[in-house]
Amino acid sequence: MIIDLRNINPNVILKRQPSAAIAYLVLFGVTAWFVWRFGAIALGSLVILSFFTYLAIKKPFYILLVTLATIFFPANFEQALGQTFPITPTRIFGLMLLLAIATHFNRSRWQNLKSNRTTAIAVVLVLWGAFTDLVSYPEYIGTFIIDTIPSLIVLAAVVLFVENREELNKVLAVIMLACLVTAVSGFVIYSKGRMSGLTGNANALAYNCIIGLTLALSFLKKPVLSLKNTLLTGFAGMFLLAFGFAASRSASIGLLVAAFILLRNFIKKPSTLILIFSLFVLFLYIAPEIFWQRFQYIPLPGHAVYSSVQSETGIRAWMYRRGWELFLASPLWGWGAFSFPKVNGSLIPYVMHSWYLGMLCEQGIIGLALYLAFFTTIYKNIKTSIKVNTVTTDSSRYLLALAIGLAVAGIFGSGPLDKLIFIMAGISVVLANISARETIKETDSTIDDTK
Repeated sequence: MIIDLRNINPNVILKRQPSAAIAYLVLFGVTAWFVWRFGAIALGSLVILSFFTYLAIKKPFYILLVTLATIFFPANFEQALGQTFPITPTRIFGLMLLLAIATHFNRSRWQNLKSNRTTAIAVVLVLWGAFTDLVSYPEYIGTFIIDTIPSLIVLAAVVLFVENREELNKVLAVIMLACLVTAVSGFVIYSKGRMSGLTGNANALAYNCIIGLTLALSFLKKPVLSLKNTLLTGFAGMFLLAFGFAASRSASIGLLVAAFILLRNFIKKPSTLILIFSLFVLFLYIAPEIFWQRFQYIPLPGHAVYSSVQSETGIRAWMYRRGWELFLASPLWGWGAFSFPKVNGSLIPYVMHSWYLGMLCEQGIIGLALYLAFFTTIYKNIKTSIKVNTVTTDSSRYLLALAIGLAVAGIFGSGPLDKLIFIMAGISVVLANISARETIKETDSTIDDTK
């Protein structure tokens, strides 16, 4: 089945799928509460984005316009709402996009979600991470609920998209391994910090589920990529996205994995790849550590972007105490392109340490380049599969799964990263429909030639 967002007919959906009717009622209730709670300004935002969303459902190209529209909403909109989980225009659109996609599912796939044992294990793993986070910080009951929702949504999307049971178990295995790796990295990096034990943070688990799922779905069934490559690629993308969240914020090992995956796509000779990768590790990790041991007397900076860091005991505070200033570079918000820390009167580029490069992966120019390279690789593989006729309708389905994961990430994320993720999600949905239409045309022309 090829999923095409243009062919949504609410009347048919409501007759054939009672669950969709419930979803629409929930959306209506949320909208009513939203208007009652936040007033006329919020209503205007909701109306505008509802109109754009309607256009996007009818013609996927307009999704790009919606993503652009979300960028230009006031940056202080979240602060004006003053909520722990603010309902912003970006998140409203993301929920609507998910609702539109969800109306395409039939009952048999929902039954598959209930009957799969591996799914149940993955759900327990997610809940376990969220629960331990709640035990450590009982005042964050709202965060506990919010952290768990995206993981469960994405796990549901896995089963809804993957019909082959054996393949489904492989995808869920990728997700569970991703959660485990982040839990360990969070424990190692924040063992002296403020994070909670082995689990790290539920947010990191949620984002790992999202990226591990979408990448596994995108690369399975490709003749040129094995399950081993799928696992490695899932880890790379998982860490790229999890850099800005909780346990993996300083997880520099993730940057190493991501760099290795990206380099491998361009360098075929193993010896050359190992040499370049070794120099990369030396430059980012070993040299700065030796350097800092000799300059521990450097005083605190006159000002810091995050003042709360100075009261912490983790890696962030460790770096700030040595006089390193951080000014994020975000191409989407027009912040400074580069910033250099002052060490004993000299200028040392901040890219010498993985922490700064990791922060740039979250919101900066380097992060944007990595994201573009990563998703370009995904698209090229799917496009190649279409050309050699190894994947037909699945290419559209997998790209749409990628859009779902990114949309969920945007809904539960914050800051400029939201905008970048939504742009990627919009483009992914557009490419999914383009791929589907191209496949239909090729199939039809082949049938005509045969006749």
